[in-house]
Amino acid sequence: MLTWGEPECWPVLTVNDPRNLTCHLRFCGQYEDEESGLFYNRHRYYESDTGQYLSPDPLNLSGGINPYGYVHDPVNWIDPLGLTGCSPSTVMPKKQLPHTVVNELKTFRGKDYHFGNQTFKLDKAGMKHILERHHPDFWDGSVKAKQSFFSRDMSVNNVTDAIGDIMKQNRDTLISKGSIGKYQISGQYKGQDYVVGFKNGRIGQFYPGKL
Repeated sequence: MLTWGEPECWPVLTVNDPRNLTCHLRFCGQYEDEESGLFYNRHRYYESDTGQYLSPDPLNLSGGINPYGYVHDPVNWIDPLGLTGCSPSTVMPKKQLPHTVVNELKTFRGKDYHFGNQTFKLDKAGMKHILERHHPDFWDGSVKAKQSFFSRDMSVNNVTDAIGDIMKQNRDTLISKGSIGKYQISGQYKGQDYVVGFKNGRIGQFYPGKL
């Protein structure tokens, strides 16, 4: 039985089947009310179809533009005492218009990184993908399981420098694995952990995080 209350596999048992397992537990702190279909959350009810609560935040903390909203991660985004801050790499920014990153990269010509007899390329398409996925000022709204963001003050030049620096930290690995195939490396730049991903010598991934 999944957290969402849906069966994991077929065949599905009917509600009145004696073999049917009833589980009213949902996300952390939620309990399903079978009659109404709502999820009880102690101080208010959650509507799973719309992905929000039926009433605004009872604490009236004005934590965002949507007081009816639900957190992105109910397991890790918990703060009973209200004392836990968010690092810049985990705060969810606003989705940006597509032309924003296009204008930013008008003069970007790409960059080649050479290690031994191997050449690795960071082209405009690769940089565009990196910025759209991980830069708050150019984010396209896509979210992965492990979503992270750069600091807002990280420029395009900072990105190319950081990639180059982390590649230098992994020089032996790059020379050994070469520019054929798909793999990732990791390292630090100015105290922050980053991951760089390659596919046939082309750099297509760069984000804050660890392998």
